Order: sequence, then structure tokens, then C-alpha cells
Amino acid sequence: MVSALTKPSSRELDLAVDLELFSSSLEAGLPIEQCAEYLANNRGSSYHQTWMRLHQRLAAGFSLQLAIHDVKQFAQDRWIDLVCELAITCAVYRQQALASELAELARWLRRYAEVRAEAGSRIRSARSVAWLALAAPWVLLALLLGRRENQAIFFEPMGVFAILVGAAASVFAALISRRIAATPVPDRNFA
Repeated sequence: MVSALTKPSSRELDLAVDLELFSSSLEAGLPIEQCAEYLANNRGSSYHQTWMRLHQRLAAGFSLQLAIHDVKQFAQDRWIDLVCELAITCAVYRQQALASELAELARWLRRYAEVRAEAGSRIRSARSVAWLALAAPWVLLALLLGRRENQAIFFEPMGVFAILVGAAASVFAALISRRIAATPVPDRNFA
């Protein structure tokens, strides 16, 4: 269950809604061209231009394979790549399966968006704790420097050296933790 603080990516959810509408339109008996036209004209999603492009290419008389290839090149999006490959596969093997496959992809995409949002929330929480842990020794150093009897110790050559080594270790730890916490950007599988 996704908490109220973690909202899935609007782009992924937009595509899930688009695919559900596309699937139900196909199940209602509309051809792919009219389904794309419906999405282009009635949905203000982040994939609006992609659906418009598909409709324009099919209306211009392009074959389904050529129109889909053009849409893949236009969109440059890993999810559209998957939708296009599904459409081509279903067109070649089982035309009637496209609606159910798109509906299943929409369900999977919704779940993926929720899981990714939850993971992002957990990573942000861990990153906040890491920053607190990184700041703790420096707060302690500031408190120690606030007392006159401690200042002499930290302003000696060994004290300055210890502070510089601590600063370098803190910067290194921050860079490493940032690198570890970064989520990779998925590649396009069917580019």
C-alpha cells in the first residue's frame, strides 16, 4: 500500500490510464487508429503527442508496423517501446489479444509506479538519516570549540590535521552514499 506521502510518478500513471482506455476501446471494437485518435483528442496526458503521432501515421495510410516504428522513434520512451512491441506481436500472431495485453500492462505499470514511489520514499528517508549522521560529529566539534579550554587543542597542528582528515572523510562518505542511493535510469529494451 502506498502512503499518502509517496505518490507514484504522474507520467507512469498517465500511461496506465491511457492503456486502460486504449484496451477498453479495442474491446469495444474500435480499430487501433480510432483508439489512438480518441486518446489524442480526449486525454491531456503526458503521452498526448505520442497518441497524436500514431493516429496521424495510421490516418495517412502507413502500415501498422511502419506507424509503430515511427512512434517508437518519436517517443524515445521505454514504456512506449514496450507498448509498440506488444502491438506488433499481437498484430502478427493474435490480433484479439492486444486489448487484454494492454490491460495487463496497465495493471503492471500501476503497480510498478507504486513500488517505485515507495522505494523513492525509503531512499529519501535513508538519505535524511545519513545527512544527520554526517552532521553529528561537526555539531559536536562546534560544541567543543565553544569552550575556551578545548580551543587550544583543536588549533594545534595535530588538531587542525584531525579536523581536515575528518572533513575529507565526511566529503568522501557523502559522495559514496549519494552514489549508492542513486536509482539507475532503466535502458530502453526495444530501441
